[in-house]
Amino acid sequence: MVSVCFVTFTRNSGCWLRGLLDNVVDIVDEVVVVDGYSSDDTVEIAKSYGARVFQRKPRGYVEPDRMFAIRQCNNDWVLYLDTDERLNTRLRRDLKEIIDKAIKNNYSAVMINRYNYHIKSGNFIFDAGFPDPQIRIFNKYRVEYKGIIHEFPKVHGRIMKLAPEYAIIHLVNDLTPLNKKDVIYAYVERLDHTYKRSRLYSAFTHLKPFTILSAWVILYGYFTVRQLMARKPVNIVGLMNNLRVALYKHLALLLIVTRGRKLDRIANAINEHGLIKLLEHSEIT
Repeated sequence: MVSVCFVTFTRNSGCWLRGLLDNVVDIVDEVVVVDGYSSDDTVEIAKSYGARVFQRKPRGYVEPDRMFAIRQCNNDWVLYLDTDERLNTRLRRDLKEIIDKAIKNNYSAVMINRYNYHIKSGNFIFDAGFPDPQIRIFNKYRVEYKGIIHEFPKVHGRIMKLAPEYAIIHLVNDLTPLNKKDVIYAYVERLDHTYKRSRLYSAFTHLKPFTILSAWVILYGYFTVRQLMARKPVNIVGLMNNLRVALYKHLALLLIVTRGRKLDRIANAINEHGLIKLLEHSEIT
């Protein structure tokens, strides 16, 4: 049966890492952890599970380190999870059979639905993005990451989509609108995302704060109405998350359309060449 490398990224993740490795260590053949110089017990926990740990300069988000992590894998097939994610029971049980099937049918990657679970309320988050499809199982020679935040990898070949019974569970603590992580991500998106400027939207974002608040409300309404029209399930934590995502999206778009020509050129260069390649070039030169 096929061998699998498990990859994750850490930065002071001791409170999450043990649960993650308990979830996967018995079904994979090697574990690679890319750590951002944690100051807690993250590295010690990783090594206690037999992981190979590589430390890299922390950037506040993991995307620039993805291709580096993949290159450290000795096996061709990779399973990637964040520290706050888990495989459900069925996916744990059938992981290698799924990969064997992908190989036999010449698939390059596997798409899995991710379900967000709110720890405090004990409920799944039925929001506008539910379910959230992710590519987390793949042949390392057939995927490419640019290093852009929230990106799906470029897959060279066919993608196998799993049935809804197979799932990644994302454990969510904070649904606070515009929490610290959202602000950081919005500023990163400002630097590495291109956006086709709309004159109407540009004008909208330059008007008074009340109008900006109105745009947030409109986005929230759009997400929620789209969810209802698609006849997706709805619950309170899902509506709360729609609110959070709407505010995040609006902040990110506001930062993008007001960023100026110099940052536009940087974003275009990142999208054309990939942040990972640009960083590697700058480190070489």
